[in-house]
Amino acid sequence: LLLGIYIVFELTQTKKSQHNLSVADAVMAVNRNKGIYLDTRDNDAFSNAHIIGAQNISYAELEEKSKKLVKHKAKPIIIYGEQPEKSMLILRKAGFEQVYTLKGGLAAWLQASYPVKSLSK
Repeated sequence: LLLGIYIVFELTQTKKSQHNLSVADAVMAVNRNKGIYLDTRDNDAFSNAHIIGAQNISYAELEEKSKKLVKHKAKPIIIYGEQPEKSMLILRKAGFEQVYTLKGGLAAWLQASYPVKSLSK
């Protein structure tokens, strides 16, 4: 019984980690396959600091505005910000094939000393 529980736990963790990329893996996926970063925080947080080149669609607006991402449907989309796992599921349900979350989000990006852009003055 314990072995069965352990196997189920490991399988769910493995499945979860397949869609959760480290900062280095995310950079590689975006650079190699012309993917994008999607920031699902609100506009104020995005303006404060975001990954250079990231697109911003808040989690609250993602379902209605996912059409803006159609040209990226077959390319990697790396999500960070508010509700990244739920955002990933919304996009996968809409037919996006390569949707991932950024493990650790923007904090991990900053900790790895990658650059960000700020629109604030």
